[in-house]
Amino acid sequence: MICVTVFEPDGMKRREMHELLTGYSIRRDTELQTYWFTDPRDMTRFSELTAVTGIALIATAWPDAPRLGRKIYGANPDCRIVYYGPADVRLERFLRARPVGYHRLADGGGALEKELDAVLRELTLSTTVFRWSTRRRTVLIPVRRIVYLQSDLKNVTLRLTGGGEEHITAKLSELESRLPSCFIRIHQSFLVNIYHIRALDKSVRTVTVTGGDTLPVSDARYGRVEARLDAAT
Repeated sequence: MICVTVFEPDGMKRREMHELLTGYSIRRDTELQTYWFTDPRDMTRFSELTAVTGIALIATAWPDAPRLGRKIYGANPDCRIVYYGPADVRLERFLRARPVGYHRLADGGGALEKELDAVLRELTLSTTVFRWSTRRRTVLIPVRRIVYLQSDLKNVTLRLTGGGEEHITAKLSELESRLPSCFIRIHQSFLVNIYHIRALDKSVRTVTVTGGDTLPVSDARYGRVEARLDAAT
């Protein structure tokens, strides 16, 4: 699943974009979690959603759209930004805001689908994005958002920044081999992003991570965890 956030103040254009995204999701058999901002005066949850957004679709009609694009990219460099609007819009001011693409509404849905295909391919190949595919869906999550993974037999929960979570049917060892070296096994049931460890309690052998959760460190792995933390500081 990939999070898509749309910034569109016009009701008719929102319906059009909703139909495009729904059709794309069905045709590509790709799960999209879509969020909508419809009023520039009401940006409730903006910071929260920006942190989890994989693709931001920004209407050129949105007030000061280039500034919005820069703000999103500054808060979440893993986010891919696509502007869209009518054919007569001058592009220069948008290009300075680092889009990965521009879609003219007059071009129809096919052009936007190609843009989304390119963005999803880029996310899939990126080393900063964790990807896991099954016959039913594909999960794409920026690595920096993963705080830790918790295993319960063949069910693994990914705990994410902001309190989010994702559930995957797999062995923890399978996922460990797909993640970068910043993840360390602290226990048979826990795999932790070392950059999210906030404290190591040596007396009871636990770590506290981003968000406040306290996780156990097994006796067999304690020395390795302590050495990794010492090396990282």
